[in-house]
Amino acid sequence: MSEVSMPLPSDIDGNNPPRVLVVEDNDLLRALLRTVLKEAGYEVDDARGGQEALLRMGEHTYDVVLTDYHMPGMDGIQLLKVIKAWWPRIPVVFISGEPAPLRRRAIEQGAHAWLSKPCDTSLLRLTVHAALCNAAISPMRGLLP
Repeated sequence: MSEVSMPLPSDIDGNNPPRVLVVEDNDLLRALLRTVLKEAGYEVDDARGGQEALLRMGEHTYDVVLTDYHMPGMDGIQLLKVIKAWWPRIPVVFISGEPAPLRRRAIEQGAHAWLSKPCDTSLLRLTVHAALCNAAISPMRGLLP
């Protein structure tokens, strides 16, 4: 069965590809996530943890953040809270092997989705695409009848 290619949200209006920030302390997994998303057409930057992610977010504009939960220094929930305080429209997707209570807490705090490790690459691409589409529609919600 062949994979269906989904147009990226920016393809619709001709802008640059969406920019994704991958936050993951595991070097191999971070490289894999970066490769999968680049092959899907995204511009991808990465960070080894929450503090580095916030520095990158101060330097660049991102359309979605993909983050692990368990990282040294700042965990994913702490990172999510800062992102939602400073950049409330940027969707945050978790990819982690942590238990259900943390998943629920992340969603309650404003995460778009939580993917369990290991994650199928098709589901990863679909979830990032859905987060971008949802973020593109959100500002228009007040304008719709």
